[in-house]
Amino acid sequence: MALRRLKPITQSHYLVSSPSLPDAYFSEFSGIKEKKQTSKYPDGVRRRMYTVAGMVEIEDITISVEFDPRVHRPILAAYERLRDNEQEIKLSVVPVDSSDDPRPVGEGFNLFGCLVIGVEVAQANRSSADTSKLVITIAPGEYTRS
Repeated sequence: MALRRLKPITQSHYLVSSPSLPDAYFSEFSGIKEKKQTSKYPDGVRRRMYTVAGMVEIEDITISVEFDPRVHRPILAAYERLRDNEQEIKLSVVPVDSSDDPRPVGEGFNLFGCLVIGVEVAQANRSSADTSKLVITIAPGEYTRS
């Protein structure tokens, strides 16, 4: 069997969006990090530690964008509404091409049952030329491949 040449995409070739956060796309996504919880228990006779598997946990994620106070005002208003109502949202992460009107190029991910749990905004450093970011922290419920 011949080996196929991989054509990996760059991290910049993902479109991250949510219908609950209006007119926005996000330039950074921390990624889906899933881990099975485990516990260890000893067998004193054999002098050995064993591991037992438990539940699967998805770590909190962050989405962020370079902050423009005029453009991102609706996102901040949506964040406040979602925070206060504890409303679950959906988040989509889709690999796209690099055209002006990005089209999906493969299977993406949909995150469901997500709770918006935090925001970071208005970082200031008068001696820095770095852009300020709007960072939203989300506790995902579950995810599927789309």
